[in-house]
Amino acid sequence: MTTANILLVDDDRSLLTTLAENLKLEGYTVAEAESAERAIELAAGTEFHVVITDIRMKGMDGVELFHSLRGMGMHMPVVLMTGFAIEAAVEGAVASGAFAVLVKPFDIALLLKTIADALRGPPSARPGR
Repeated sequence: MTTANILLVDDDRSLLTTLAENLKLEGYTVAEAESAERAIELAAGTEFHVVITDIRMKGMDGVELFHSLRGMGMHMPVVLMTGFAIEAAVEGAVASGAFAVLVKPFDIALLLKTIADALRGPPSARPGR
């Protein structure tokens, strides 16, 4: 099995580290960014198979990051994470193709399942969607 490159974005350093370590234990290659701006820099120079980003961050938020990646012609699955109620901007991102929204706190098993689903292809290409 080839290792998938995951870009993990969250301005909460402790959560970023915890999630990254869990994903590395599962065999994923993980790049960490503490801001959406840094995530864009990393994405410009590396092919990522999945992006997992917090929504609420200082500066550019995760929804804006999603739209920026699409504007750059990048169409990898983007999983949004939030500790807050789903907002209209998030619903708009999902309608525009964001892969999933995970509500914090979530079990690492759910994150791993979501990544596996994302790596299999877009929801519209899978049976039952």
